Amino acid sequence: MRTKRLTHWFRFLALGIILAMVMASCAVPTAKPGIGTSDGNRATSPACGSAGPLVEAPNPALDSLKPLVRGFAQREEIPGGVLLLVHRGKIVFWEAFGYADPDDKKPFKKDTVVFLASTTKPIAATAIMTLVDEGILALDDPVSRYLPEFKTLLLEDGSTTTAPTIRQLLSHTSGWSGNQEMSSDGTDACCDVSLTMKESAALIAGDKLLARPGQRFSYGPLSFQVAGRAAEVSSGKSFDQLIQQKVFLPLGMTDTTFRPTPEQGERVAGIFRQTPWGGLLNLFRYDFDQEIRLPRVAAGLYSTARDVAVFLQMNLNKGTYGGCRVLSADSVAEMQKHQIGDAEIGNTPGNVNSYGLGWIRKDRSDSETTTRVSHGGLFGTVGWIDPERELVGVLFTPMPLKQARTIHEKIRARVRELIPVTN
Repeated sequence: MRTKRLTHWFRFLALGIILAMVMASCAVPTAKPGIGTSDGNRATSPACGSAGPLVEAPNPALDSLKPLVRGFAQREEIPGGVLLLVHRGKIVFWEAFGYADPDDKKPFKKDTVVFLASTTKPIAATAIMTLVDEGILALDDPVSRYLPEFKTLLLEDGSTTTAPTIRQLLSHTSGWSGNQEMSSDGTDACCDVSLTMKESAALIAGDKLLARPGQRFSYGPLSFQVAGRAAEVSSGKSFDQLIQQKVFLPLGMTDTTFRPTPEQGERVAGIFRQTPWGGLLNLFRYDFDQEIRLPRVAAGLYSTARDVAVFLQMNLNKGTYGGCRVLSADSVAEMQKHQIGDAEIGNTPGNVNSYGLGWIRKDRSDSETTTRVSHGGLFGTVGWIDPERELVGVLFTPMPLKQARTIHEKIRARVRELIPVTN
């Protein structure tokens, strides 16, 4: 049984709180021209890889946020965390508070590394969308164009169906099961880090769909894992290489990785939960002996507040950062559109009823674009983009999001009050 090979951490995920996540072997056909290819505006600028850092320009008008966030940690409502706000391209607030490990009294610092869980999704989707820009992948191609083993898939009722498209994979409308619905093979495919991407995809290809592609929105890691494998085969690069070359290097995201180095591991925050009797109980500490082969495309990244803020700012800038174009403006917009149509809402995190390509949208409306997009992770991470305020925000509080949700809402509501919409 593959789950027996999981480390302590992944046994916990597979049996308890399943993540809100989530190498070319043959030649594949060339996709039709991508979304952003017409203007030649892809990430080929000489400036790529030399993007300058965000500049700190603290705004005293935001100082009231400091006692607010510190108070949550002092009362042990959360272990600790960090809040970073970028307004009009400058860091106007950046405060780390509380502990990265309350048991050891290890302070949470600005460069503390956290496990992003599902906050990985928009970052991974961006790497895949760079291939759409280049015409290597096409959103409306069936994934079987790149992975023939997905040509005919089995439904739970015993009937068969054709493969989902890349668009359906990135919008969770592929038909595969979502979190808390997955079979043992599905759980292995996304959580067993001893697997290769090819082995992970093979398990998913044999897993039964709950609905025909496009008919049901079911939020989970399986679709992203398949999309990641299609990106590998079509590009001829491992997913690690792809996301490094297309996203991390151009944006200078040096602390974002599926596999922390020993130095980064020393900075990884533990994950804690509130207990009924008061205080905080540890759920996870980084395992330095863990060998990770499988990049969990939907939910496996580690990162820092600054790195995530840079990624968000690139999106607010419609695909550019520091003179470098990472993604075409058309692809940025496409990712933020409502992509699930009138699909039945199945497994969903919270009250989500509108999803783009790797982004949770503010609400479902008749508009083709959204005024606010975000993505949270199972363990208290969230990044958001608020174009009306020219604002991006990052909030990390490493604990189950179910326990941290109310605290997050209070902090973000106060941010909106202090940074109002201006004409």
